[in-house]
Amino acid sequence: MQPLLIHGKRSRYLTLVAMAVGFIGTGVLLGIQGGGLRLYGWLLVVVQCLSLPNLVRLALLKGPRLVIDDDGIHDHLLRVGTIPWSEIVGAKMRTVNSFCFIALELREPELWLRRMSPLRRWLMSRNRSAGFGMLSLNLNATDGDPVQVLRLIQQRCGESASHPAASSSPPPLPPADIRIPIRYSRRFSLSISANNSFGLSGPGEIEFLDGRVLLRGLRNRFFGLGRWFSYDFHRTATTNLMHSGRMLHFDIEPPGAPPQVVTIWTKDEDTARRIASALPSRASEGMSLVASEIHKFQRRVETTGGRAWITPALIAINIVVFIAAASRGAGVMEPKPDVLVSWGTNIARYTMDGQWWRLITAMFLHFGLLHLLLNMWALAVSGRFTERLYGGPLYLLIYLTSGLCGNLASVLWNSHVNSAGASGAIFGVYGALLAFFMRKDTRVPAPIVKQQRSSGFLFIIINLMYSLGQHGIDNAAHAGGLLSGLLLGFVLARPLESPQRSAALSRHTGLGVGLAVVLLAGLGLGARYKAATIIPEIRFQEDVAWLDDERYKARELFAEAKDDARNGKLSNEAFADSIERGPLQIYEAMQRKIQSDTLPAHSEYNGERRAYAALIQNSLDGCRLYAQGLRQHDASAIKQGEDRFEQSLQSSRWLELFQEDGQK
Repeated sequence: MQPLLIHGKRSRYLTLVAMAVGFIGTGVLLGIQGGGLRLYGWLLVVVQCLSLPNLVRLALLKGPRLVIDDDGIHDHLLRVGTIPWSEIVGAKMRTVNSFCFIALELREPELWLRRMSPLRRWLMSRNRSAGFGMLSLNLNATDGDPVQVLRLIQQRCGESASHPAASSSPPPLPPADIRIPIRYSRRFSLSISANNSFGLSGPGEIEFLDGRVLLRGLRNRFFGLGRWFSYDFHRTATTNLMHSGRMLHFDIEPPGAPPQVVTIWTKDEDTARRIASALPSRASEGMSLVASEIHKFQRRVETTGGRAWITPALIAINIVVFIAAASRGAGVMEPKPDVLVSWGTNIARYTMDGQWWRLITAMFLHFGLLHLLLNMWALAVSGRFTERLYGGPLYLLIYLTSGLCGNLASVLWNSHVNSAGASGAIFGVYGALLAFFMRKDTRVPAPIVKQQRSSGFLFIIINLMYSLGQHGIDNAAHAGGLLSGLLLGFVLARPLESPQRSAALSRHTGLGVGLAVVLLAGLGLGARYKAATIIPEIRFQEDVAWLDDERYKARELFAEAKDDARNGKLSNEAFADSIERGPLQIYEAMQRKIQSDTLPAHSEYNGERRAYAALIQNSLDGCRLYAQGLRQHDASAIKQGEDRFEQSLQSSRWLELFQEDGQK
């Protein structure tokens, strides 16, 4: 036979190496910082450290990664040497999300498993949960067509990939009314998702009834609770049976109904072999069709989208800006928000007061290394894929528009937060990705939709958990970016087929730019309208701190002068001069300040401003009357001045109540 050489995509392996290094760094930071993500961080470090050496080896591999010739199959990923054809019984296609695997059926699998290192066996053992054996060909990140490889192996083994009905007749039926205990999930499994289409987990049973099979188990099981569920199907509806140790995986394809997937575990290997012997081993064309559809879609993405360079450029810009800010005192592990304000974070006090450029600069600033790594990980995972789906210019439009909309939403809803980060723009990228999948004319294979949806949910959950209690990470920006990206994605999404894609380019681009202008104009006008209210309020709050300092200063000066006069150090005339040169001038400056703070009629701070104005006016009147009484030796004027001071104290109590309500 003509040797088939399949090469790995070095650029993809280098990307995986870079992502693994980023994961390790992120995990270390999560583990060091502590909190609820500490355990997850160290687990991430362990898993990525175990997989990193193999990724580096594949990235540096110069020859073909997989060779299929007359001698057998040699896969550098399995690292078991050449598997001769005499050992290969057959092969079946398995797909997990958007990944295609060819599971090899060997005469003595344990013999080949022993050739693996213990670490390699442990890593490959995770395949069993996905429904295929440990000895499987992983054709991801290669130039190979999985359907072509499968048919070549089946043809060499004497099987027929195009005529599944040509398989051997069903095995003899076991005695009727045989119930066998099984499990739908492994003991002590950390998986949060079920290994079957029915949502079954924990213990259950399988029963053979005169040509039919009955599955029973607990559905929606939570802490041992759940409701019993049973599913009855004909034995011949079983396809793609995979048997590895105590695990069995098979598909159920009943006529006129959608296919179902089932993975079960038995108490021992003899029981698993007993169940496997009672089920047909027929291969279904459905799995090959799914794999072919995935492969064709991925090839269309690579050929249509071209080289995705904008996402790496954005990641590089974010990293360079972080290094530059950190070198100027912005902090690496512990961020310095005050320093980052000077670099252009998004804070309403400055953004709404005319510094609108902060809406852009805040997209490239981050509060600490962990914040940067989480965002760059999310951008690396889905950014390049989204860029190829939409094309570079439209992808950049989505990214920048979503980031700007997210930052505008931040100043609209959280005007007192000092926010920064690329997460608003990245949420927009995920929103555009979701929109592309939701449009039927894009024809995205279902496994790819499932994989990207899982990645999106993981990104959202991690960001929401990390944002709790963190400075400058604003969920309003996340929501604004996600919604704007979703809307732009619906408008800009185009089929990947070249004729249809080219014909729709100008129309979709025009609509997308128009929608971006409408979104930014709408949010911008809302921000300008709110600025008329929020900026005077922010200025008033800043002035309040100065007013309080000056008020306490004036009281101290008056008390010192009064003590000196009581002790005979000051005459009445000198006491009056001291009041006019000290407290009186301070209160006059405070009055000018409070008069310059004009608030809108509906502002919640109007009551506090009136209390300050009354306090200052009573204090001014008290100082003037008291000084006048001292100069004219008028006891009644001094008494009136003391009464005004008492009224100012009453206003001070009102202020304390307003401030307590504001803190609540």
